[in-house]
Amino acid sequence: MRRKIYEKLLSWKQDSDHKPLVLNGARQVGKTWIVTEFGKTEYQDFAYVNCLEGNAMRELVERDADAVRILQGLKAFVGKDIVPGRTLVFVDEVQEAVKMLPALKSFNERIPELDVIVAGSLLGVTMHEGVSYPVGKVDELMMFPMDFEEFLWGMGETHLADLIKDGDANSYAPFHDQLNDWLKNYFFVGGLPEAVKDFAKEHSYIAARRRQNAILSGYSKDFSKHVSSEEMTFKISLIWKTLPSQIAKENKKFIFNAIKPSARARDYETSVGWLEDAGLAVKVTRLTEMKQPAGFYHEEGSFKLFPLDCGLLGAMMGVNAKDVVMNDNIFTEYKGAFTETFVHQQLKANYEDKIFYYSNDTSTAKIDFVVEADKLVPIEVKGGRNLTAKSMVNYLKKTSGEKGYRFSDKPAHEGGMIIDMPLYGICSFARDLNRRAEAANCIHP
Repeated sequence: MRRKIYEKLLSWKQDSDHKPLVLNGARQVGKTWIVTEFGKTEYQDFAYVNCLEGNAMRELVERDADAVRILQGLKAFVGKDIVPGRTLVFVDEVQEAVKMLPALKSFNERIPELDVIVAGSLLGVTMHEGVSYPVGKVDELMMFPMDFEEFLWGMGETHLADLIKDGDANSYAPFHDQLNDWLKNYFFVGGLPEAVKDFAKEHSYIAARRRQNAILSGYSKDFSKHVSSEEMTFKISLIWKTLPSQIAKENKKFIFNAIKPSARARDYETSVGWLEDAGLAVKVTRLTEMKQPAGFYHEEGSFKLFPLDCGLLGAMMGVNAKDVVMNDNIFTEYKGAFTETFVHQQLKANYEDKIFYYSNDTSTAKIDFVVEADKLVPIEVKGGRNLTAKSMVNYLKKTSGEKGYRFSDKPAHEGGMIIDMPLYGICSFARDLNRRAEAANCIHP
């Protein structure tokens, strides 16, 4: 399946000063497939080592971090020569032989002409286990589930994907209903490649849900496999199971005593952190004031917690395909849980900085998402007929000519302080935010 991260891998390869690459991301987002495809297409030879296959790789890197010695062992694993400049070495599931990570410093310094990629699903968790990370000696990429444009590619709807990718509302306006229909399919299937592949192959919602349930089962097994204590495993599982009800609340702020009445933040915050480090949940922290720089005004202890994928959210809720696909209620049902999770998922995959939300202690004022580009950009997510965005309007009235953005199932429309955009246009919007942020941070002589 076509993935946008392929272009980033190409840019890494073409950079004459590139270092060993660490590819991070949650399990099942497609890391193994994309690197294998990249290695076999862009290199004369490809050497693949999976650290899950026995203990040999772990034993190889336990002794020391010497790249020359480790390279000889890698040649034995793959049963062929590894030639710098010709071969891509791919060490997969590196969290199972985690001392390969500090060894990348030696690869960078002693064999810089050898291209090496390591990938793992729980590297964020591993980093808290006393492993030395080769800061400054590696390049890094983060991989996410397929966004909506990639989903359309996977469905063979390349023309629709290209229309919304260009971001020209006049071009995609005639296809609004068709795009909304595909959007509802994405709400159900989500962006995990195996679920997308099963849906594309069999045109079956049952097949997609079966795959989602298998993935959820695998995640649950990871809790017990990679967590050191039964108590913490229990807490992580509890948070994970209650996540759908948390995100379906009116204000969506994560409430610890919603896990159970006696739950306190200090007892569960480490478990929330584990889910973040594993890439299964993403924290969006609260801004207490709409001022720049946003990092000075965020409150770490108040946050929304989103699952990595809207399709998995539906599977965790047990939502059936008919309720998602056959009517427009999905945009408003569950208090907008799907629409807000969808928008966050697309922003996270396409926007390269932090995402916040805003709420006020002294009033009911709130803004669903706030990002920082050349200025603060407020984003509201709406469903159904109620497009009221009172809090955003009140904020914009205090600014000089700034714009707010409202995403819904309605067509694009620009008028006044608020620019209305269709939900399916969020990827293009996020990329434009990156361009604005880059331009604002440029220092000209």
